Amino acid sequence: MKKLFFLLKVILTLILVIYLIKSIGVRDTFETIITGNINKFLLACSMIPLFLCLKVLKWHLMIRDAGAKEDFSTSIKAVLFGLGFGIFTPARAGEIMRVSCYSSINKIMTGGLVVVDRLIDLITILLLGTYFVLQHFGFFYASNLFLLNIILLLILGRALNIHKYFPSKHKDTKFYRFIEKIGEGSKILTTRNLVIYSGISILNWMLVILQFYLLLNMYYFSTINVAISSLPIIQLSNLIPVTIAGIGLRENLSIYILQIYAIPNQVAALSAFILYFIDIFIPGLIGLLVFGLRRSIK
Repeated sequence: MKKLFFLLKVILTLILVIYLIKSIGVRDTFETIITGNINKFLLACSMIPLFLCLKVLKWHLMIRDAGAKEDFSTSIKAVLFGLGFGIFTPARAGEIMRVSCYSSINKIMTGGLVVVDRLIDLITILLLGTYFVLQHFGFFYASNLFLLNIILLLILGRALNIHKYFPSKHKDTKFYRFIEKIGEGSKILTTRNLVIYSGISILNWMLVILQFYLLLNMYYFSTINVAISSLPIIQLSNLIPVTIAGIGLRENLSIYILQIYAIPNQVAALSAFILYFIDIFIPGLIGLLVFGLRRSIK
């Protein structure tokens, strides 16, 4: 079944890539690439360390609040491992590999915190996405989306405690004990901590939006408003695990969204792909390399 699912993903990836190539044109895309502003590209790349630092900081605070004794360097490795294994897994589920870096804390609970970390990123990017909704659908829908995301953020801790709602007759089962271990991570999800974690996440997303703005302007003049409005919606492609590493889906969605702002197809697709390449793919490959070296030493 897994092989069939993977084959379907390969086929769909190829279909979307072929459609993408048809939409942007090989020649036009090549001409766009060679005329890009290298200074803006380098400036976007210079923000990668800060992007990773904020990502690691949020995770490190979460794992330390949960009782882990490992230092910041361990959290760096954990996040890089997660990015690496997440490249090749649906919805970046491979990020669960962060748990391999910790021995001072229960791995099942740590896995639950990885999921929470991803959910915080999701909810905060949806919060930022209310700006797009406000622009194109009006205040009513934007305000409702904003309130919904605030509520989701505040009840996040309860989501880990689903074992409490199980009938008492199931409390001696292995499954119950498993989800009970996951629920132990909810103790760190106080309102104060959620504000801190989500604040760091919002700062990081704002940094990514700035990178996207610079990448758009490598090839075509665009205002910061376009990046602020469009990127949160484009990032939602990460939730749809139907292609390998989101290839094809992300770029086609970028074209569709940025057509609203009259951004050329080539610029839209290239900007979305380069952002993924520099922020996720390259750090992820470094993480896989470090993981491989770590295993070979052992």
